[in-house]
Amino acid sequence: MKITFQGFRLYAGKGITLPEFGDILAEVSSADTEHLFNDHNRLFLFEKTSHVDFYTGLLITAKDQKTFPELRNEKGKISIKVSELAAGSRLMDFNFFVLHKKTFCGIYQHYHASCSSTQFGFFLRYFFWKPEQEVRIAARIKELMKVEGISQEKAGAKAKKLFDGRLKFDLFVKPEDFAKILKAMQEIKRFQFNVSTKESRNRVFTPGIELKKVQEIVAFANTNLVEKIADKISAFVKKKEIKRGKAIAIDAHGTERPIYLENNIEGFGEFDFDKVTAEIEIEDLANEFSASPVIKNLIKAAQANKHLFCDPDA
Repeated sequence: MKITFQGFRLYAGKGITLPEFGDILAEVSSADTEHLFNDHNRLFLFEKTSHVDFYTGLLITAKDQKTFPELRNEKGKISIKVSELAAGSRLMDFNFFVLHKKTFCGIYQHYHASCSSTQFGFFLRYFFWKPEQEVRIAARIKELMKVEGISQEKAGAKAKKLFDGRLKFDLFVKPEDFAKILKAMQEIKRFQFNVSTKESRNRVFTPGIELKKVQEIVAFANTNLVEKIADKISAFVKKKEIKRGKAIAIDAHGTERPIYLENNIEGFGEFDFDKVTAEIEIEDLANEFSASPVIKNLIKAAQANKHLFCDPDA
């Protein structure tokens, strides 16, 4: 099994800055407090002092099973054996990550069956961004009612506008890999992608109805011009910074299949699972996780791609 490093970036909604959010994450970090998320208990650790340029973090998913099955080969005989965990022990998945303190671009370590990077983004938003947002809205409502003498309803509407928007978690994607996959197809029939309502030229439903998003579909007349179409799609995705899209293509077996842009996550390293786990033992989780070799490799990968993580808008 392989461990991969995946790039991501955080964007803030109104009313809470990303540096403030970094401080909040450091405050809530705990090796004792478990958060129930998607039917699993998670430990969240985060600190801001061990490295001058990066926050370091660790998400642990604790599992409640007491036994685990093993497939054994003993003298040519295949058998299934079930072992019990020692008292006080639990199986776990681990996801280390680092986050640049100025750009809030980061790298997330992932392997199959561990918490996905997308779910990690939801976790940050649900447990830490949203509660802080609600606390600040409640405080602002009281302040507005007292200072401006307005009703709670009006103060609530006004306060919510001041803290509008949620924490956004975007993965880095590779348009080049998307193009390579498309070029292996026999035909490319169409490409569909999401755009902001501001970019959409479709005015059938506006004004009058607020739209959340608009999906554009481009159908190709000469579907056999695979290489040309793939290059055009790749260039368009890169220019418009399209994050989510889907091409409908015909593969080498004549089967129609979707090719998803968001599945081609930008990778910044690939490692053998067993070699990594041999180095992750930590005696004092709360105070020593940031010294893990995985954290060091994450920072090394980010520093090797400074144009993406340290100064992406330059």
